[in-house]
Amino acid sequence: FKQKTAYEIYQCDWSSDVCSSDLTLRFYDFNRLRLQKQLQYPIYSIAIDPAGDYLYGGTAKGDLVRITLNDMNQELITSIDGGGRIAALEISNDVRYLAYGGKSGYVVLYDLVENSIVKELYGHTARVNDVAFSNNGKRLATASWDGTIQIWNLEELDDLPYLLKEHREAFAWDLTFNTTDEYLVVGTSDGAVKKW
Repeated sequence: FKQKTAYEIYQCDWSSDVCSSDLTLRFYDFNRLRLQKQLQYPIYSIAIDPAGDYLYGGTAKGDLVRITLNDMNQELITSIDGGGRIAALEISNDVRYLAYGGKSGYVVLYDLVENSIVKELYGHTARVNDVAFSNNGKRLATASWDGTIQIWNLEELDDLPYLLKEHREAFAWDLTFNTTDEYLVVGTSDGAVKKW
């Protein structure tokens, strides 16, 4: 099942609080070439745990949901106070933490083992586009429409993040650490790819 199912979310509609034109999340079985399950859920962003057991979804209304992939069971994990879409989700390699950010500009670090919020990380002044854990689990990078990238030390969450700033009109759209965590690769809104 884990390798035989694909997950589809239609292109997000930036003018409204929906992720797809029909508000669906579809699960396909490609071995049988058929739709396996369809959920009416306004999912805006997804992350699948490395073991392939769960899909986490951030909704347009600020809910974080967990869907068990073997039986499609759905459960609400938490909600952002005051709402606001969750635009970015990432699960740490050790499957201990999930980080999410969205329209509000702050990032939430959530403990999947304890089922609790560890910390809300403030610093961005606009929507958070992407979040990425380092492979060793010691850092979290966040990218925002405000043109900044913040790198948080997960062992010292009370410390201010290291700040990287784009020097043009572009902002970071997507980011990832390389496999050895020596640098961060960033895709920007003007089509450039940078190495920090």
